[in-house]
Amino acid sequence: MILMLKIIRISIVTIIISGSILGQSLNLPSRPENAPTGNKLVRKIEGLSLENRDSIIASEILSGNVPAFVRQIVPINFKQKIDEKKYSVTYFVTADYLAVGSSSDYLYTPMAPAT
Repeated sequence: MILMLKIIRISIVTIIISGSILGQSLNLPSRPENAPTGNKLVRKIEGLSLENRDSIIASEILSGNVPAFVRQIVPINFKQKIDEKKYSVTYFVTADYLAVGSSSDYLYTPMAPAT
């Protein structure tokens, strides 16, 4: 189950990687000055359904409301031999768990795979 969640998280992150993987950073706008901090976001999503909560979190991420340390990505190389054929895949993932908010006040947050 943990491996599946990591693969899902990797998949979500690879969707928003910039067109040029050489820059190794997420292709997100700058964090808006009026974006909610982690504590404010907790109060905003508290008590909401999973669907509504994830919708708000996804919107915040796509608007650039993520800490600076989440924007940097690192390569993960995976090699596997299947039926005598060699496969090599490189994933680019964030160096830390998904977070929303400012660099000094952020919320680590999971999201449903369907989001």
